Amino acid sequence: MSQNVEIVREVMALVRRTGTGEPEPRLFELLAPEVKLDMSRRTFNPDVYEGHDGLRRFKRERDEVWEEFSG
Repeated sequence: MSQNVEIVREVMALVRRTGTGEPEPRLFELLAPEVKLDMSRRTFNPDVYEGHDGLRRFKRERDEVWEEFSG
């Protein structure tokens, strides 16, 4: 299996494990500083998050929304 596939698997595992609070430092070791999360085609939260700080902002905003959600 290629090294890239293993990196993607590790990133996905870290994302799944991340609850509230700051993401694990290992996640940022694996992601390039110029990483981009483009959510602009979504109805809710249509934004583009750039860099590690952008990912932190995305997580903060996501946590705020889901903190108030009840089933």
